[in-house]
Amino acid sequence: MDKKSYVAELLADGTTNAGELSRSVRIRFGKGLNLMDARKLVEAHEAGRLSRVWDEIFATEQDETESAKGLRDKKSRGERRRKLNLKGRRGIDRDKIVLREFAPHLVVYRSTEGTLHSQAFDSRKRAEALVRELLELGLEVTHYRRSDTELALAA
Repeated sequence: MDKKSYVAELLADGTTNAGELSRSVRIRFGKGLNLMDARKLVEAHEAGRLSRVWDEIFATEQDETESAKGLRDKKSRGERRRKLNLKGRRGIDRDKIVLREFAPHLVVYRSTEGTLHSQAFDSRKRAEALVRELLELGLEVTHYRRSDTELALAA
């Protein structure tokens, strides 16, 4: 039995608190849960979002790349890392993307898990190819094109 299913089983009765959850996991697997993470899991179970919160807390880079197989080109080493713990207390904060570069084409899409992803391209053809792939998968996709404008300042 893996940790996720064990935690779900413990929380199913509805009487387990964060401290008991952490201790039970430590006894069973040899390493307990962080108390703050255990509290998040208890709250998520009560709200019916245990799986999503578990993935946010414990997802690894390997899990992320397996879920996005074939959707993106290989990135350089520094770009490969992704922030898995999203900041903010509100659900709306999960729908924000960070622009690290200002490429002419930006493709924003929502994965099947519900998280937003973005890809920047210098080539229109590459951006359109990604849009076609994502539409075939049935995902929500938006394609933005940067337009440069000149500013005239009057003194």
